[in-house]
Amino acid sequence: TKAQQLLIRNKEAWDRLYSPFVRRDWDACELNEVWVADSKQIDVACLYRKRAIFPWLVAILEAKSRKYVGSILVPTPNSLAIGQAICYAVSQIGPPKTFYCDRGKDYKGSMIAGKKAKNVKGNSVEDGAGEAPIMGILGELGCETFFAAPYNAREKIIEANFGIFTDRLTALPGYR
Repeated sequence: TKAQQLLIRNKEAWDRLYSPFVRRDWDACELNEVWVADSKQIDVACLYRKRAIFPWLVAILEAKSRKYVGSILVPTPNSLAIGQAICYAVSQIGPPKTFYCDRGKDYKGSMIAGKKAKNVKGNSVEDGAGEAPIMGILGELGCETFFAAPYNAREKIIEANFGIFTDRLTALPGYR
């Protein structure tokens, strides 16, 4: 069949056409129920400490309204930048019920997602013998955290918004 031939010749094209992905009805969500977060390198050169860089945008999108609720422009993305974007968003509209983000180490680190409690030599945490969990920013806010499937950009609605954002930068000086 055509699908089998495409899979053999061009796996990426087959993935775009036939690979399963989840379609969500974002209209069924409430406002501020789900935030989607990701980072994107901006294609406009900026001066930073006397040298040209291409900065990163760390952005948080509210899923129902598709509005950016928190963002920060940084030389390199890291947990501190993500935490700052979360703080901006929470100060504007309060914490979400669900935080949906990339699988990157910056998002999965203890500062953002927290760390589970460890058992020490078979003893449970309830017995007081293990380490206490580190909540992380999202845990402290009471958010449920979901990580996107690896290498599946279609799963995060923020990726399409990044494309629109990038298209609007083409007329700026320093665009690559």
